[in-house]
Amino acid sequence: MADIARREELALQHVNTELAELLDVAALPMEHGGGRALADTLWVWGIVGGKDVGKSTLINALAGGDVVDRGVDYGEGTFAPSAYLTSRDRPALTARFAGLEELDIRYVDAAPDTMRGLVLVDLPDFDSLFTDHLAAVRRIAGVLDGIIWVTTPKKVGDVRAIDEVERILKARANFAYVVNKMDWLIAQSNQPPQVELARAAEALRRQVSCCDADDGRARSFLVSARYRTHDDMLAAIARSRAVDAARLNGEMAQAVDELLGRFTALRERLTTAPTSDVAEANKQANLTFQLRTQAERLRQHYQPEALLARLERALDEETLNDLAARYFSPEYCAAVLRRLNGADMLFATWSASLFRRRVARWPLLGAVASPLMAIGAALAGMRALLPRLGSPEAPDPFRQDGVGIRERADGLVAAIRARLAGLSPRAAADLPDADEIARTFAADARGLAETQRETIAATHMQRRAGAFGRMVRGAITLSVLLWFPLVQPLLAAWLATAGADGVNVTESLKLLVHTLSGGAVLSGLCVSLLLLAALTGAVYSRAVADTYRALDRLRTLADEGGTDTLNSGLLAAITQAPRALRSRLAEIIERLEALADTSGGG
Repeated sequence: MADIARREELALQHVNTELAELLDVAALPMEHGGGRALADTLWVWGIVGGKDVGKSTLINALAGGDVVDRGVDYGEGTFAPSAYLTSRDRPALTARFAGLEELDIRYVDAAPDTMRGLVLVDLPDFDSLFTDHLAAVRRIAGVLDGIIWVTTPKKVGDVRAIDEVERILKARANFAYVVNKMDWLIAQSNQPPQVELARAAEALRRQVSCCDADDGRARSFLVSARYRTHDDMLAAIARSRAVDAARLNGEMAQAVDELLGRFTALRERLTTAPTSDVAEANKQANLTFQLRTQAERLRQHYQPEALLARLERALDEETLNDLAARYFSPEYCAAVLRRLNGADMLFATWSASLFRRRVARWPLLGAVASPLMAIGAALAGMRALLPRLGSPEAPDPFRQDGVGIRERADGLVAAIRARLAGLSPRAAADLPDADEIARTFAADARGLAETQRETIAATHMQRRAGAFGRMVRGAITLSVLLWFPLVQPLLAAWLATAGADGVNVTESLKLLVHTLSGGAVLSGLCVSLLLLAALTGAVYSRAVADTYRALDRLRTLADEGGTDTLNSGLLAAITQAPRALRSRLAEIIERLEALADTSGGG
């Protein structure tokens, strides 16, 4: 249980550090220790109050002996924590107070055995060196199990004390509220003692209600800790002023009995050792209250929800898209894509590529087209070798209307930085510069242009014929190739001899030899090649027509599909840091809500 509690405290501290780093502000000072208190079985009460409220007297009265050394002069008021306990409890308390050495805690381990398991810690008072003492009280309060808040009739309602009770991270069920020195009030007042007791009880009730959400009357006590017997207290009242015997032995004696009874109830409540289950439940309630209170303080100090809401407004997607379109308009993006996908370059490349692919799918057409393509390639190579004197430099595809990509990126980054101004120094400081954004846009534009080219190529340039189409192509080319050199001459020879009354073998052989002579076959083959060349021209013509259609489709894509894609990538690059900040803030808020929503420990 203690290890789990320690992890919860560390998680809260990590949230504090993370928020301070994210927002570039000083971390909120936080008090911890509720988890450490679960590691032992001690029940440690801290005595809190102003100067001269009788804390030492109360400790002696609770301990049932003079454990506070009256002979040592530590100066006016309590300046350092003093722990009063038995010697057998000191190791456990020292382990619990580890890390608090700067507070110079005094260990007085001379308490009677009746205090075994109980520790009373006299804390620095509020009236001396107020600010420093409050820091010391808050520092040690985290590892205490309960708080005894002590005041006097003169100081009930002290605003500073009320504020300080709010800062002590203890479940309100582990608070006890004590008004000490009530004998002084009874002795000094001319009013009936019961009136003064009722008036003090009402003042204490009002003060408790300011710092305790529960009904704290069961933990509120009016006492006089200095006197332990009826006669001692009554004699002290008589010495302080002249009081007639009837009143002294009547209403004042009744008030003294009531004060002694209330102190007995207080002592029983504070010194009766709780069972281990009850003690653990009380300590767990303290830890729960601590985590919930600290989580709420973090939310009030850093206000992450307000910052998150402002970030959401600053990063509104529709607004950012409009802002990006102001500098990188649809017309600009379309013009950039059209330049990157230059029609002249693509026509030469695509038409040749498409022609080669389609000719290769026709039997024998490649043999006809290869010499033509080889001649074209040789002419293109010779042209490339010629000096390009006076040729103009290729225009920058990203400069439109005299404005370059660097200037556009600079304007967009400045506009987004202005939207983030005042939110968080880190949100605006981590924005990329205009050069990086320009490079991002250029890379995205080139990538999108290439994707569009590949899309069009896949749609218009990679269509394949089915089995029937391939069979028809093979039949056509074979028919054209064989008809004139072989089939047509043989058919003509056969028809010439088919009508004769008899078959003259010699004449038929002569006619066959003449028909299949080299000249005849070559002439027929030339006719076949001419027809194949015409078929090749038809394939090329179809490739050119499909290339023009592909270029028209590519221009349509540039006009329709570029702006949203390019601007979304551009905004993602620019707002990466503030978007990451937004995500981390949302995660931190969820963690704070989980810690603040812990049950128990009121």
